[in-house]
Amino acid sequence: MAFYNLFFRTEQSLTLFDYLNNSFCDTIIEINVKENRFKITSQVENKYSLVISDGTYINLFDMATEYGVHPDDREIYIDLMDPKTILDKLKNSKTPNFRFAHFRYKLRDGSWRWSEQAIITGEENGIPEGIVYAYIFDIQNNKSRELGFINDEKNMFINEVDDITNLYVEKYFIYRANKLVNEKNDIKWSAISLDIEHFSLFDQWYGRDSGNFLLAKIGQIFLSMNRDWGGVSGYLGQDHFIAIVEDNEQIYERLYKAVLKAIRYYSVSSGFLPAIGICRVNDANNLQDAIDKSNFASSLAKKSINRRVVVYDPFVKTQNEKDYKMVLDVMEALKNEEITFYLQPQCRLSTGKVVGAEALARWVKKDGTVVPPGAFIPLLEKYGFITEFDKYIWESVCKWIKKMKDEGKLNVQVSLNISLIDVSTIDLAEYFDELIKKYNLSPDILKIEITESAYAQTSEEIKNLVDNFHKNGFHVLMDDFGSGYSSLNVLRSLDVDVLKLDAAFLDLNGGDFNKGVHILESVINMAKVIGIPIIVEGVETEEQVKFLEELGCRYVQGYHFYKPMPYLEFAKLISNPDNVDPRGFIVKTNEQIRVREFIDENIYSDTMLNNILGAVAFYSWKGREQVDIIRFNQQFYESVDDSNFHGRLENIQNFLPPDDRPKIYELLQEAIDNKLNGSRGSLRFIKTDNNVVTFYMKFYYLGVIEGSHRFYGSANNISEFAEMRQQMSLINKFSSDTIIFLKKKEEKWSCIIAANGLENITGISTPQLEKELSDFSFFNRLEKYSKDEIQNTIVNSLNNKYSFSIVFTMDGKDNKRIAIRMQCDPVYDQADNIEYILAFRLA
Repeated sequence: MAFYNLFFRTEQSLTLFDYLNNSFCDTIIEINVKENRFKITSQVENKYSLVISDGTYINLFDMATEYGVHPDDREIYIDLMDPKTILDKLKNSKTPNFRFAHFRYKLRDGSWRWSEQAIITGEENGIPEGIVYAYIFDIQNNKSRELGFINDEKNMFINEVDDITNLYVEKYFIYRANKLVNEKNDIKWSAISLDIEHFSLFDQWYGRDSGNFLLAKIGQIFLSMNRDWGGVSGYLGQDHFIAIVEDNEQIYERLYKAVLKAIRYYSVSSGFLPAIGICRVNDANNLQDAIDKSNFASSLAKKSINRRVVVYDPFVKTQNEKDYKMVLDVMEALKNEEITFYLQPQCRLSTGKVVGAEALARWVKKDGTVVPPGAFIPLLEKYGFITEFDKYIWESVCKWIKKMKDEGKLNVQVSLNISLIDVSTIDLAEYFDELIKKYNLSPDILKIEITESAYAQTSEEIKNLVDNFHKNGFHVLMDDFGSGYSSLNVLRSLDVDVLKLDAAFLDLNGGDFNKGVHILESVINMAKVIGIPIIVEGVETEEQVKFLEELGCRYVQGYHFYKPMPYLEFAKLISNPDNVDPRGFIVKTNEQIRVREFIDENIYSDTMLNNILGAVAFYSWKGREQVDIIRFNQQFYESVDDSNFHGRLENIQNFLPPDDRPKIYELLQEAIDNKLNGSRGSLRFIKTDNNVVTFYMKFYYLGVIEGSHRFYGSANNISEFAEMRQQMSLINKFSSDTIIFLKKKEEKWSCIIAANGLENITGISTPQLEKELSDFSFFNRLEKYSKDEIQNTIVNSLNNKYSFSIVFTMDGKDNKRIAIRMQCDPVYDQADNIEYILAFRLA
């Protein structure tokens, strides 16, 4: 087309830039190279396959290179439009600040069309520094004549053979190949596409003459292949060769080796390797389709150093096309307002009340079909369009918040997600500051969630970003904490406000259960120490809830409480004040003592620690029957009080009465099955002097070590209160509830709590319960009308030595009303002294 020649041959009062803007072109693109942005200011509707109208320029460049430009023309396109070199090459071009090139663009219908693309910049053309304008002209008709194809059936081809390679030019090759395949349709044909990687660089290194000689040599190789095996070959320009031959792997292998040998004559560099793509004609719709698919296979061969001959795989091609179509569909969905957001509540674990919400993108089509985020979010990230998508979501959320605030209906914070790509694409702190000003919002209504991977990969940039967010009044969350490798390191230098723990640690059935428990407990304790609230997300089961309660976790998010819901449904949820905790996220660093605090040797001596723990030991269970004590503390040694203590550490099951031996195996197996809560129950041991002692045991499973199951166990000697078989059966009966031993000595009643299974329900700790039962203040908790009746019943039972059972109501934990059944049974020891077992259980 060379429209610019017309401009230079005539006297013009206009600048070249003005001339271009007044010419008939298909597309005009404004590119801001320094800010890595672009926008299409003019375009012929529904012609070219790329429909994105604005966004990040590097993403447009990558997508055009991968999908929009013909594979044979990619190097030409890259040379012209590469964002890394575009300004320098314009500055040093023959016509300063102006360049052009010819290549084929893909149309909407999948066909290719020759185009001329001109680019221009420079202040002399009235264009600001760093701005480039690109113009796309349709030159298909001109190019057809240039390639020797004219609309004259009698004289169809002017130039049949390329001067350098002696192979057919493209149009005549297509003509001969179609004729061959149709005439010999009994043969299984394949299309071969061959390229030399980095051939333009080869020309620069070894000179144009050497490049032409190599092309001629490769042409001879293809002609030789046709003489030996049949078929027809062509040359499409640059370094692209094409052939139709009989499907034969031996041909492909010989062709590759012959071309590689020709290249090796000049260079042994692995940068100049042939890439061969194969497509069987039977696997394509027609011959042209087979050639296009062989081109695609060749492009895959270029991406591999070891696999340089690739046979077309329909699945790979189809998947790439599906990905590309999905990205385009999402862009269309944005225009059609099919993209919206759902909100998933974040809750206080103890009450289930809402303290915040996370905004999550959703694609709801006009027919109501919901496309899951996993189907399109990764593709937007892969192809670099996630920032435009995220900005749409962020603005949609702020619009909704503005409406809710104006109506006085929003009383919780909302979290917005940003990705690593967002961090490197735009100035996020400035963008969000402008966004809240646009909608007249306070920054403390938003929480910004940044994935941990972003912190790890660009720590200095993220640190500055977090600081800027804080300066502007925003709260910042670290999302997916613990999923990477540098969490503890980045926490030292980053001032984040909330941690979100990766849900992967909540796999309570996985093989790494113990490791997961330790990680969760460590992270939660660490967060408390440094004063950062923590949210555990992905909570889906009651088992996980109980597990997190045990660990002292305060905030959760997951399907067990609420699924992500449309924002209208969320607005309805929080309209009820009973569903909301407006205090949001609170940090208390002093409300709970954690076991690991006792390990600090600077605070507690071994003697103090042993006194705190009581009688404990470590057990080994080998095979099905052998149970050994492998370690113990002083309190355990004193509690057992056996003259042959060290002689009874192995095979301890042999020192249990025969009836109790199966029970120790049951308790150990229960501890394995219930790793979090362990097992508990009473066991009798026969001492060396044949006296029987009874222990209330608790076992916790530690794992398999050196081929045997290992357990931690505590032992409470209850022989003073329970020596008879009747008492043992009662303990076993009530061991899951609250069990109290009562004994009268010198006209004074004393009690010991053997088990306090209802502590989490009543909210009464073991020391508090012992105190209240000893001074009878416990009965002040009962309703007044039943207090006198219960006291009279207890006194009569103790005086007359009979059992009784009675139900009463009281205020439990969180002031919830609960009904308790109290069971009292007298038991006798060998000296006929009476004692009582008092048991509380839920009625």
